[in-house]
Amino acid sequence: MGAGVSWSDPQHGITADLKGRSLLSHVEEEFREQGLALSFAWDPTPGNRGPSFSSSHSLGAVAAGGMDALLSPTAIQVLDGPGSNGQQFEARLAYGVPAFADRFTLTPGLGLALSPDSSTYSLLWALAPMTS
Repeated sequence: MGAGVSWSDPQHGITADLKGRSLLSHVEEEFREQGLALSFAWDPTPGNRGPSFSSSHSLGAVAAGGMDALLSPTAIQVLDGPGSNGQQFEARLAYGVPAFADRFTLTPGLGLALSPDSSTYSLLWALAPMTS
């Protein structure tokens, strides 16, 4: 079973989501699995230029994959880690600038992913056609 709530303020470029899921029944009575995911994004300008920020925090079963994620072997492996409880925090900060005679947008950014077992830092960049 799964449920979610989304909120958005297009005028300010803000979106937020809360999603939860739980396995209601399994052949093994002792097998329990739940997941909770929170996300927030800020992109104040339409298109792919200017600043943008996003963050997410998940607990338990991974949020990707919808209901199928509950029974995914990957999700089960993550939950089996000592003390991890499937927790992960991710954040990304980027800024899109005009490139190649204003026909493309170059977007450099920074990324961070934290879990009880590891941390990952990223330098990101993307080149995409200009969108309005």
